[in-house]
Amino acid sequence: MIREEILKTSLKEIPKAIHLLLTATKEIKEEIKFSFCQGIHSYISTKYNSFSHIKTILHRQAPRFFYDIYQPQAITCNAERIAVNDYKTLSKYGPYVTIIGGPGSGKTTLLRHLFMSSLCSMERIPLYIELRRIDFNNQSIVEIIYKIIQNDFNIESDRLIKRLLEEQKFIILLDGFDELPFGLREKFIIKLNELIEKYPNNIIHLTSRPSPVAELIQGFSNVRIENFTLEEALLFLEKQDLNDELLENLQREIKDRKWNEAQNFLSNPLLLSTYVLTYKNNSTVPEKNSEFYERVINALFSEHDSWHKNGYVRKAHSDLSIDVLKHILYEFSFRNTFHTKYAFDIVSLNSDFESVLANLKVVTQIEKLKEDFTVSYGILLEDAGVYQFIHRSLQDYLAAQKVKRINSDNKKLIYDKIYSIAKKSAGFEIGNFIEFVSEIDEYYFNKFFLVRLLSEFFSQYDEKFPIASTIACFFSKIYFEDESSTQYSLNIAENPLRSIKEFRKIENYFLGQLIHHKPFMKMIRSKAKLNGIGLRMKYVYLLNKKSLPYLEDAIQQTAPKFASLLETEINNLRTLKSTVEIKLKESLEEERKLLEKL
Repeated sequence: MIREEILKTSLKEIPKAIHLLLTATKEIKEEIKFSFCQGIHSYISTKYNSFSHIKTILHRQAPRFFYDIYQPQAITCNAERIAVNDYKTLSKYGPYVTIIGGPGSGKTTLLRHLFMSSLCSMERIPLYIELRRIDFNNQSIVEIIYKIIQNDFNIESDRLIKRLLEEQKFIILLDGFDELPFGLREKFIIKLNELIEKYPNNIIHLTSRPSPVAELIQGFSNVRIENFTLEEALLFLEKQDLNDELLENLQREIKDRKWNEAQNFLSNPLLLSTYVLTYKNNSTVPEKNSEFYERVINALFSEHDSWHKNGYVRKAHSDLSIDVLKHILYEFSFRNTFHTKYAFDIVSLNSDFESVLANLKVVTQIEKLKEDFTVSYGILLEDAGVYQFIHRSLQDYLAAQKVKRINSDNKKLIYDKIYSIAKKSAGFEIGNFIEFVSEIDEYYFNKFFLVRLLSEFFSQYDEKFPIASTIACFFSKIYFEDESSTQYSLNIAENPLRSIKEFRKIENYFLGQLIHHKPFMKMIRSKAKLNGIGLRMKYVYLLNKKSLPYLEDAIQQTAPKFASLLETEINNLRTLKSTVEIKLKESLEEERKLLEKL
């Protein structure tokens, strides 16, 4: 692993390394080169200071050196599992790579590792861009890169920037495709293609949660972040600076008992961290994600240094009880999750807190409240004036807690709103939040969301063409570059189905198996119609009622195993719908009997 002194030495050598990079760039004056080297040194130093010492859910009070606590992550591509040592590890998959990982898998952590590890060789200039902070409505990625270089590198020579981009001098790290508003994602991909067409020789790595939009970006190889093996999980624990007794107990528990019981939880870096955080109070592994996060919230509040050495409880800066602070977080998270907003500048944060306090009729100073959430309890992190929760999933959980507490008379209204957001975003924006709601507010979730979702699916489902009609629920068009091309893209249908895991599983079967099945795609491509002159994807196959017979036939002929697999999943959905409806009836009957007794 990279030692701190090596990174610091590399940092000092950056101007010299950049000057060597520029030696091949002729016709650029020496004073411009010197100024550019100094500007890059300033930019990288700023990023290094931000990335090299970090706070995590286990280290909230004081930043720790990144590589003291970092457990190297592995990725898979084409069933090959390899550890990511630096950006060159990914080069075997081509210059353009999409890094796919679920919540808490460590996507941003991996990208920061790629940034810092690139400093040791300095063969390329690393650019790190958080996509959620960029307005892609009014600027191209090329313009954004120019602005970063001009502003952060303190250089205004467009000619030099153009030459550097042309001469493949950059590794461009784009973080958080899934955090872009759904309506901007297609625009972003168009602008990403423009960047690649104009400057094709730079390295680009993009992170995202699983999403067909991200995974089908043409020209990009997909790699997936792997969860920890048992050995890696134990090594991760050793690096967290735990006391000897706690470390020994944790390692023994996980090795001897817990790994086989709860590997899905304990192999995820974030969930493993939360297990460590809550282990002192409860060493059992919960069955539900929501139970895990409830323990995390309680641990974050209870581990605050609130006990005076003489045993007296010291109040929070805001003078508010933990219960009131929790309700402020519920309300704040609920409002922002509904707007799919996960990062807050100082103005919006203050405004939101003022509104929440007024609504809850709570009186305190905003600055003291922020001090509690950022310093005392470590629930919010602040970076360069931007605030966010220690992990996005924590905000989703807190928002779900607010949904649970809403008066039953207003539940339908709230779930109508959730359904509308899920439909508008094709199920992408709030899937994690919906999973928490399904656990925390199960009865009303089933009644007002799940039954409606399943009913909508089966209203579109056609018994004559079961597989084809199911696929048409997810995608409306398949585009091809020409009549013989293997290059394709998909148009996503606007519905909320993929907001729940049962439907995501079906979609993943299609994306993982059928769309890569050459005989099937050959049949579909043969029926694609000319879409228009001058467009990149010139031919289109429409997934509508007219095309269902041919689509069904193509699947049954070329991929019968896929058809059988999908039929099983559809039957599981029927069973789920029936089970949920029975549970709702039973709940109503129990409620009726209870009222009669009262």
